[in-house]
Amino acid sequence: MEDYNYTYSDTDLDIISKKEFWKLLKTGLIIDARNGGLMLGPSIEQGGIDCVAETADGFMKIGKIEGGVFIINSLANKNYSDKLQAFNAYDVLFLEDEPVDYIISPTTSVYNTFGNDEKLVWLRGDEFIMNKYASFKFLKEIEEINYFDFRV
Repeated sequence: MEDYNYTYSDTDLDIISKKEFWKLLKTGLIIDARNGGLMLGPSIEQGGIDCVAETADGFMKIGKIEGGVFIINSLANKNYSDKLQAFNAYDVLFLEDEPVDYIISPTTSVYNTFGNDEKLVWLRGDEFIMNKYASFKFLKEIEEINYFDFRV
């Protein structure tokens, strides 16, 4: 099963107890990305990055994302879903699309999972995951949308 948000894996139904989750959070193995931001890390082909969301039973693995994607927070997803889906239709990268003078906004969170395959990304589960090609091409617009509706 696949949709525009996540790549599902055979680990999707793994449950992490709330006690274990908070222990992992304290040790730095959980990245709280619920407010959105740019994700750095391995591609899906390299193993991707596991995502978890809270359930009544604990925290469940809900799928994988890859480095280069931009996580759009829940409120921005709700308010701009049509625009975000239009951006996300862009799924190739051309050299002429490379930004030459744009620097990531200081208001954008950047999450790095390189060097630690055990890190998990904590999401609510209703964020929008912008593919890495659209994230690259539309970064400035995506940052503005995510920041405008930052309060989730």
